[in-house]
Amino acid sequence: MELITGGLLSTAAALAMAGPLIAALLIRHSGGGTDPAAPLILLTLAVVLAITAALTMFAIARRRRH
Repeated sequence: MELITGGLLSTAAALAMAGPLIAALLIRHSGGGTDPAAPLILLTLAVVLAITAALTMFAIARRRRH
């Protein structure tokens, strides 16, 4: 049960970070952002890691269930 809860929380964190990431990418793509790209890279990495962690937790929980 803890792995399912952790997976859900990690998914929620990834979705919460995805909105600002998409907005920042759209602003940068339209030419409005001249800031360095390092924060966008770090935020993208955080979203990918959160999704990967969630999928891993769900896979382990499913394996333990069967």
